Amino acid sequence: MSNGQRSVLVVGSGPTAAMAALALARSLPAIRVTRLDEGGQESSAEGFGAGRPSIRAFLAGLGVDEAEIVTRTRANYRLGTRITGLSATPYFRGHGMYGEGVSGVPFHHLWLRAQRCGTVAPFDSFSISARLASHSRFAAPSAQRESPLSALDYGLQLNLPVYGQALRSLGRAAGVEELHGNIAAIIKCPDGGSLHSVKLTDGRELTADLYVDASGCMGRIRRTLPWRWIDWSTALPVDRLLYLLQPADRAPPPNDELFALSDGWRYESRTQDVTVHLLGYASAHQSDEQARAIFRNETGAEPQGESVVLRQGRLEEPWFGNCVAIGSAAISLEPSAATNLHAVCRHLGRLIGCWSGHNTRETTVEIAYFNRRTALESNRLRDFVQLPYLLNQRPEPFWRAAAATPASPELSRDMALFRERGRLAIHDEDSFERDEWLASFLGLGVIPRRIDPPAVELPLSRIEECLSQISAGMRRLMEIPR
Repeated sequence: MSNGQRSVLVVGSGPTAAMAALALARSLPAIRVTRLDEGGQESSAEGFGAGRPSIRAFLAGLGVDEAEIVTRTRANYRLGTRITGLSATPYFRGHGMYGEGVSGVPFHHLWLRAQRCGTVAPFDSFSISARLASHSRFAAPSAQRESPLSALDYGLQLNLPVYGQALRSLGRAAGVEELHGNIAAIIKCPDGGSLHSVKLTDGRELTADLYVDASGCMGRIRRTLPWRWIDWSTALPVDRLLYLLQPADRAPPPNDELFALSDGWRYESRTQDVTVHLLGYASAHQSDEQARAIFRNETGAEPQGESVVLRQGRLEEPWFGNCVAIGSAAISLEPSAATNLHAVCRHLGRLIGCWSGHNTRETTVEIAYFNRRTALESNRLRDFVQLPYLLNQRPEPFWRAAAATPASPELSRDMALFRERGRLAIHDEDSFERDEWLASFLGLGVIPRRIDPPAVELPLSRIEECLSQISAGMRRLMEIPR
């Protein structure tokens, strides 16, 4: 660094660290990027491989060919999640648009008007993602406005160890230096507000301008500086996970499955080679032995290892001094809404926007901006994950207790607003799709008290014609041979 070149040290062994090193190396080519691998891995439960559409945007932004990643890692396309057992009927929480509005009236208001006036097909049936998934089919989005596929969006289902290997290979090609060793000590600067170096057991001492903690929930280096954890256990009751990875036994569907159980939930997802089973439960309602018995009964197999302790919450300040935590080092959320990889993508995009990588130093204003926006986004992720707990229709004590938990002021207002007239509030840093919120509210049985006036003023015949045209277009698409 005698030539003034700035440097970053990424600490971590899993896919999060590989994503961080590759993103920094390709986005800021003037900097020197080193990744320290201590030999561990994020657990499969912690680093669940469901990727939202943001994973595709992440790859595209770095010039990584999506088709190559899918082929190379034998990933699967992911249209969304089918959810069973939380309400009277299953519903689909999918990516992309649900239906199309008329005369400036959003589609869900048209659907609500038709629902109020008579029988109407489920809200899901107007989502091309849900329709394709119900037929175990996948298609690429279309640029033709009149095609139902123009409303499609999708993510990826990844085998994380293989995905991590692929990104590490791309990182090396982009100039990332990989080091292997174990940390013996983390040396802080005299003022205690930043890191001076990382010392390894073999005597090497690593220095950098920026330290990126991508070590998973242990927060290997960020937590050596002042930190405070904001706990979400009162809002999100699940604090234990069991998981199993096993060879795939059939062709993977283009969606995940979430099944509500009496004291928690089970999640199932598939790539071309691997099936992932997850069981989430609350230790206050179920012992580890009981959970293992349920896991065996549900999957026909034993879970891997012991229960993973899940402490849901976030760091108050992910970025402190010259060290920033990303992914599950900064936020811990259960994987029921595919938030883990999504958070990594969002953190990295914001970090690269705030850290110039040149000779100019980041300022306290930029660090404060990063922390504020990340906090807003994290809270919104929490609200989306909590919504099914609050609105579930199950009778068991676990679910009734979950429905009675306090919601954030923002989520409380959102639920009240939707219940009143079917309106969705707009929030800063809400990284979930608007129609995905709608699918959750309506799928969980929340029907607004009143119909929005613009929808009431439209002739019912025009609304029915619109719904019929959308349904007919989707039926024709499903009839096309594969």
